[in-house]
Amino acid sequence: MSKVALQSSKLMTDDIQTVLTEFRDQQRDDRRPYEEAVKKSIRTKKSSYDQMLRCKAVYERACFEADKSSEVLQQNMTQPHKKVDQLKAKMKTCRQAAETADKEYSESVKALES
Repeated sequence: MSKVALQSSKLMTDDIQTVLTEFRDQQRDDRRPYEEAVKKSIRTKKSSYDQMLRCKAVYERACFEADKSSEVLQQNMTQPHKKVDQLKAKMKTCRQAAETADKEYSESVKALES
C-alpha cells in the first residue's frame, strides 16, 4: 500500500509542478507587454528630462549673457556713438537669444509634464 501511495504522491507532485510551471510561464508572457510599455515610458521621460536640463543650461547662459551685455552697455554709455551702437546691437542679439532659449525651455518643461 505504501508503494502505491508513494507513486500516487509522485504523480501528483509532478502534475502540480507542471501546472505551476505553465502558470508562471503564462504570467511572464502576460506581464511582458506591460513591462515593455513601462520601460518605454521611462526612457521617454528620461529623454525629456535630459532635454529639459540642456535647455535650462542654454537658457541660463543666454540670460547671463543678456544681463552682462546690458551692464556693459550701461557702463559704456559715455563711449563714442559707434561703440554704443555696437553694444546695443550685441545686447539686442543676446536678448533675442534669451527669448528663444526661454521658449525652448518652456516647451521642454511642458513636454516633461505631459
